Amino acid sequence: MNLRNAQIDLDTIGEQRRKLGTDHFELQTESSQLKAKNENLERELFSKKELLKSVEEQQRFYVRRLKEDNEKLLKKGKIDVME
Repeated sequence: MNLRNAQIDLDTIGEQRRKLGTDHFELQTESSQLKAKNENLERELFSKKELLKSVEEQQRFYVRRLKEDNEKLLKKGKIDVME
Protein backbone atom coordinates (compact mmCIF):
# COMPACT_ATOMS: atom_id res chain seq x y z
CA MET A 1 0.00 0.00 0.00
CA ASN A 2 2.81 2.43 0.85
CA LEU A 3 4.51 1.61 -2.45
CA ARG A 4 1.29 2.36 -4.34
CA ASN A 5 0.87 5.69 -2.50
CA ALA A 6 4.48 6.60 -3.23
CA GLN A 7 3.95 5.82 -6.93
CA ILE A 8 0.81 7.99 -7.02
CA ASP A 9 2.72 10.81 -5.29
CA LEU A 10 5.57 10.48 -7.80
CA ASP A 11 3.16 10.53 -10.74
CA THR A 12 1.39 13.57 -9.30
CA ILE A 13 4.66 15.41 -8.80
CA GLY A 14 5.75 14.53 -12.33
CA GLU A 15 2.49 15.84 -13.78
CA GLN A 16 2.77 19.04 -11.72
CA ARG A 17 6.34 19.50 -12.95
CA ARG A 18 5.26 19.12 -16.59
CA LYS A 19 2.41 21.57 -16.06
CA LEU A 20 4.74 24.10 -14.41
CA GLY A 21 7.18 23.70 -17.30
CA THR A 22 4.42 24.40 -19.82
CA ASP A 23 3.17 27.38 -17.82
CA HIS A 24 6.70 28.72 -17.52
CA PHE A 25 7.24 28.48 -21.29
CA GLU A 26 3.93 30.23 -21.97
CA LEU A 27 4.79 33.02 -19.52
CA GLN A 28 8.22 33.47 -21.10
CA THR A 29 6.61 33.74 -24.54
CA GLU A 30 4.06 36.25 -23.30
CA SER A 31 6.79 38.23 -21.53
CA SER A 32 8.84 38.40 -24.74
CA GLN A 33 5.82 39.57 -26.71
CA LEU A 34 5.03 42.26 -24.13
CA LYS A 35 8.65 43.47 -24.16
CA ALA A 36 8.57 43.71 -27.95
CA LYS A 37 5.30 45.66 -27.87
CA ASN A 38 6.73 47.97 -25.20
CA GLU A 39 9.82 48.65 -27.31
CA ASN A 40 7.64 49.43 -30.33
CA LEU A 41 5.48 51.78 -28.28
CA GLU A 42 8.56 53.54 -26.89
CA ARG A 43 9.93 54.04 -30.43
CA GLU A 44 6.56 55.31 -31.63
CA LEU A 45 6.29 57.69 -28.68
CA PHE A 46 9.79 59.03 -29.32
CA SER A 47 9.07 59.65 -33.00
CA LYS A 48 5.80 61.41 -32.15
CA LYS A 49 7.58 63.59 -29.58
CA GLU A 50 10.16 64.55 -32.19
CA LEU A 51 7.43 65.33 -34.70
CA LEU A 52 5.63 67.47 -32.14
CA LYS A 53 8.86 69.37 -31.40
CA SER A 54 9.31 70.02 -35.11
CA VAL A 55 5.73 71.25 -35.51
CA GLU A 56 6.11 73.52 -32.46
CA GLU A 57 9.33 74.98 -33.86
CA GLN A 58 7.63 75.65 -37.20
CA GLN A 59 4.71 77.23 -35.41
CA ARG A 60 7.00 79.54 -33.40
CA PHE A 61 8.84 80.46 -36.60
CA TYR A 62 5.64 81.40 -38.41
CA VAL A 63 4.27 83.37 -35.45
CA ARG A 64 7.56 85.27 -35.15
CA ARG A 65 7.57 85.93 -38.90
CA LEU A 66 3.98 87.15 -38.87
CA LYS A 67 4.75 89.49 -35.96
CA GLU A 68 7.75 90.88 -37.83
CA ASP A 69 5.75 91.36 -41.02
CA ASN A 70 2.93 92.99 -39.04
CA GLU A 71 5.34 95.41 -37.35
CA LYS A 72 6.92 96.31 -40.71
CA LEU A 73 3.51 97.08 -42.15
CA LEU A 74 2.56 99.12 -39.07
CA LYS A 75 5.75 101.18 -39.41
CA LYS A 76 5.04 101.79 -43.08
CA GLY A 77 1.49 102.80 -42.21
CA LYS A 78 -0.03 100.32 -44.58
CA ILE A 79 -2.49 98.86 -42.09
CA ASP A 80 -4.81 100.51 -39.61
CA VAL A 81 -4.95 99.31 -36.03
CA MET A 82 -8.52 98.66 -35.00
CA GLU A 83 -9.57 99.24 -31.42
